[in-house]
Amino acid sequence: MKSLFTLLLGALFFQSCTRDAGTLPESIRFSTGVSEFVYTNGAEPEMLDPHRMSAHNAARHAMNLFEGLLSRGPDYDTIIPGLAENWSISDDGMTYRFVLREGLKWSNGEELTLQQVYDSFIRAMNPAIANPYVYWYNDFIVGARELFDNYNSENRSQLLENLGIQITGPRTLEIRIKEPTSYFKYFLSQPNFTIVHPSMYDHQSSAWTDPSAFVSSGAYQLSEWRVGQRLVMVKNPHFYEADQVQIERVVAFPFNDENVVLNMYRRGQIDWTDNNLISPSLVPTLKDREDFTVHPALGTYFFLFNTEKEIFKDPRVRKALSLVVDREQITDRVLRSGVVPTDRVIPPVIETFQSTIEGYSSDMQARVEEARRLMAEAGFTAEKPFPSFTIRYNTSDQHHRIAQSLQQMWRRSLDLDVRLENMEWKVFLAEQDAGNYEVGRFGWIGDYPDPLTFFELFQTGNENNRSKFSNEEYDRLVLEAKSMRDGPARLAKLQRAEEILFEQAPGFGVYHYVWYFLLNPQVEGLVPNPQGHYQWRYFRKNELAGSASLR
Repeated sequence: MKSLFTLLLGALFFQSCTRDAGTLPESIRFSTGVSEFVYTNGAEPEMLDPHRMSAHNAARHAMNLFEGLLSRGPDYDTIIPGLAENWSISDDGMTYRFVLREGLKWSNGEELTLQQVYDSFIRAMNPAIANPYVYWYNDFIVGARELFDNYNSENRSQLLENLGIQITGPRTLEIRIKEPTSYFKYFLSQPNFTIVHPSMYDHQSSAWTDPSAFVSSGAYQLSEWRVGQRLVMVKNPHFYEADQVQIERVVAFPFNDENVVLNMYRRGQIDWTDNNLISPSLVPTLKDREDFTVHPALGTYFFLFNTEKEIFKDPRVRKALSLVVDREQITDRVLRSGVVPTDRVIPPVIETFQSTIEGYSSDMQARVEEARRLMAEAGFTAEKPFPSFTIRYNTSDQHHRIAQSLQQMWRRSLDLDVRLENMEWKVFLAEQDAGNYEVGRFGWIGDYPDPLTFFELFQTGNENNRSKFSNEEYDRLVLEAKSMRDGPARLAKLQRAEEILFEQAPGFGVYHYVWYFLLNPQVEGLVPNPQGHYQWRYFRKNELAGSASLR
């Protein structure tokens, strides 16, 4: 195979060949190796620490580098044993019991012990690492909130003794939760519950970026990370099922330029374009290719208002701006990729939730008049215009086109002065986390197949509540729903919570995602799933499958 640096230069050169960007040859010869998988992963990952990340592209790396007590099957929906050889749930649904596999090792060959599993969980609850999913521990596990709030207190030993995570035998660990929760098992297979080596507990350690010091518990280990160029993983020979892992080497390019990605695939330099990294306008022309896939996603693309900013504290203002957004124009004219326009947050692929919201009228003129009335009620008129503000989004042609559409709609309908600002992914995330924005792009892929994975985003104090929205009734409804089993009573609470979100408008939906990508037909084992996550350990290459071609 040609050197990766040569391939990179070739890809950048062909970025200028825009006249070919909308077409693909009927047959593509791939230059990637039989035992390697090469793809584009979008923006550079924010980090590789599974206890500190929240971004989708970073989580993909983490779930291949680290393993938890539970794992996911090839379809990413089936929960299977991970570091635990077996597991069980008590009759009351509140105690999870795990038996650790024998002979487990880290990627450096050291023994992986039950004590280290326990210690890794404790590390994930350390406030100093700023775990964005620490509420999965605090809200569900007995004693976790108390430990988190008093992590370095003098009675720490007593807090650990009262914690619902305990070693109960030479190979046995139990986790006790506060209430029966059917989806808790999904948490245990997410990156946030994977096991980290003691040498990497310090989140500022250079080991997180140094392959020679990086120690993993998953099917792969870090081999190379050149920021802005590539991230390389190689098979972990000490993984408990290493003999079943067929892809020896995985190369991820941090590219999200649509032309670069498409041209690399055209030349057979990558096996996979990743989810949604080619222009959505190409979807209609690519849909008949055997190497192209479109399928529903457990996700919503929306924008957030920073409700702590003075100009967006009034829900009437937020609702007015949401009202005049023409979602159909964005999905049908700007994107044209088959995404589903929406004025809400919860995607329809969650079968346990049925919305009671009628949604906005199709009469756009009536919506504009209603929006103008709301702005006037909030005190903004021609004599007292609304202050100018900025829409922030991470750098991407698609995000830019959508932000431009919002800018034009708000200017045309409400005479608002709106600026646009794009930022590199890591900077964008850091600024949004810090609350340094007014209106910001936000996309969310559900972490588990339950509506709470979206409702949690707007709970007061939730680490992922970037809108800083706070509503007492909403918080109570979501908290009560967390401790209830599926059924009409729980559904009613969540439906009321959605009504509050719709009226208060801390953010507004634009469309529900679909995943679309190009994949080398020689690659087998990729099972499309709503969360868009994949584990390379299930992949393999079949040389006899031939090259990509039209159906």
